[in-house]
Amino acid sequence: MNTRASARLPAPRVRFGQDFLPRLGQLRRVLQGVRERREGDGRAQLSGVGAEFRGFRPYRPGEDLRMLDWCVLARTGRPFVRVSRREASEDWAVLVDTSASMGVGGPLLEARPAADREVRGKLQLAAEVATGVCALGVGEGAAVELVLSSGPTERLCVRRAHGVKDWMRRFEATEAAGDVGLARAVAEPARVRKAGAVFLIGDFLDIEALDVLGFQRRGRQLFCVQVLAPFEILSPQGLGDGGIEWIDAEGSQHRKVGLDSKTGEAYDRLISARLETMRAVCARHGIAYGVWSSEVAFEDVIGELFR
Repeated sequence: MNTRASARLPAPRVRFGQDFLPRLGQLRRVLQGVRERREGDGRAQLSGVGAEFRGFRPYRPGEDLRMLDWCVLARTGRPFVRVSRREASEDWAVLVDTSASMGVGGPLLEARPAADREVRGKLQLAAEVATGVCALGVGEGAAVELVLSSGPTERLCVRRAHGVKDWMRRFEATEAAGDVGLARAVAEPARVRKAGAVFLIGDFLDIEALDVLGFQRRGRQLFCVQVLAPFEILSPQGLGDGGIEWIDAEGSQHRKVGLDSKTGEAYDRLISARLETMRAVCARHGIAYGVWSSEVAFEDVIGELFR
């Protein structure tokens, strides 16, 4: 761990507030309602590799006829649809970038927080989203494994709701540090070879869009959650000629950089092209993808992923 570098980071640690678990419980109830309505409408849900039979419901006009249970139709003369859920043995894997670059965040530089306000870092949102995924997964009968790019080396697998607190403690014992990000996960896709659903969460700054394709498998669902600080998504305009201090989070260098309109515009073009490439690759290959500011609520991210 590069303690010298991490000590300068504004938000290297994760802290779950007292309201986190109640918020998570409320989110689970909301998404459960959404899922049940979709099942009732015959629409697809997060499915994974296997399904466990739960029962029947009446067929609704306009639904795909392939959903009908023809044996029940022949026996009763009435159309019914089978309703299923994922097998309890399904595995999910959540891979989180905990490198030093995840230890930054906060609002745009021209709107710096007051001295008494804690900066909300990228790792904080990543941890909250990952924990939400864990809670939803075990609620659906999945075994959910957490794989951190750095920090504690032992792998953590949660199968019951009470294990979510172990998951939270693991994050609070982890610090954003070093230069090991999602590139390690990309280099070792076999570590999650049994998972029916894989979630990659990080800033994706150390990998290219095509790298995520190594996780694709038949029957697997792949989710890419990109978390960036607000000033990484859009260059900080309006700073005049005063410049900014550029910190190499994963090294030990920092430099004062002048920022004019041309520099800002060039950065905007660069980051926009990178994000568009990621979006296009994921869309082309059926991968769920989104990019979020570290300032957003974790409910917004999970809501989009699972709805």
